[in-house]
Amino acid sequence: QYEPAYLQITGDLKVPLPIDKVPELLSNIFVDFPFRISKHNTREFIATFAGSESKPDGVYWADIRHVLKKRRMTVQEQEYQIVLGSALDPRSKYHENWRWLIYVVALFYLATVPVRAAFLPWDSMLHVIPLATDLPADVLTTIHFAVALNTGYRNRRSAWITSRLRIAKKLPLSLWVSAIPLDWMAWLAGAGNEVACFCRIPRMALM
Repeated sequence: QYEPAYLQITGDLKVPLPIDKVPELLSNIFVDFPFRISKHNTREFIATFAGSESKPDGVYWADIRHVLKKRRMTVQEQEYQIVLGSALDPRSKYHENWRWLIYVVALFYLATVPVRAAFLPWDSMLHVIPLATDLPADVLTTIHFAVALNTGYRNRRSAWITSRLRIAKKLPLSLWVSAIPLDWMAWLAGAGNEVACFCRIPRMALM
């Protein structure tokens, strides 16, 4: 995207891009940008891409290519970066895979909780089938709550927030509700299997 736009103006990658042509280059690259390219945008571009080889006569393609390559490598490294300061990095591949796993757990709740509450197919929470399916899903939900509580986020000013108190305030109420083991608490309190099954309904809020 950068290279064709550069060639469209200079005609040769060895020819430096004149400073006064930077707004035109940016317009060619960011076609859908809704605002006029400002002097501030031009200064940002020059500060980012004007390297040691760039002279006052313009910006060289070699410098632009070097910065783009370096940034691509940084993005690839971030995909496998787990920690962001003192919190977990939501951009990592591991975090993305975890979200997919929790999505499957949420679908499991949507499919099974109404059936459990309506038909009561088992007479105990300790039946082998719910123990083999419900219990792992419930453990993963609890772990997900802990993961979410320790995952940083970017605020409106593009600053990363890692404070646990601020993260907790940002978490959706549905996640808090789904993580509370009301079903197991009811069963342990002696409320019976039917009440415990109805207490699983909040688990569906994980979606």
